[in-house]
Amino acid sequence: MGKVERTLPKVKMLPGEKHRERVLPTDDEVFYLNGASSAAMMQFADPNLARDVATILLDCGLRPEDCFRLRVENAAEGKVEVHVGKTEYARRRIPVTPRVRAILEMRLSDV
Repeated sequence: MGKVERTLPKVKMLPGEKHRERVLPTDDEVFYLNGASSAAMMQFADPNLARDVATILLDCGLRPEDCFRLRVENAAEGKVEVHVGKTEYARRRIPVTPRVRAILEMRLSDV
């Protein structure tokens, strides 16, 4: 096997950050969201669920576990509240984007 010939873009760390796993570039977001709403996903009861989850993960910077634990009471005052986590930094209030706000309003209108 040969070496990878491509250099990945540098990611600037925010003050106080120790490490970063991966940041999805905006150009790749379209492919990611299209995959989440692909024909393969249509076999499930709610084919839009994967796309909605992916959008929330991307826009809010949530970990998958954070997103899966969300309940109605976690969405308040234009923010998503994460109550559980391994560290004090895991518990936080995250402002939502207009895209996430629309998803939450649609999903919570059924509750």
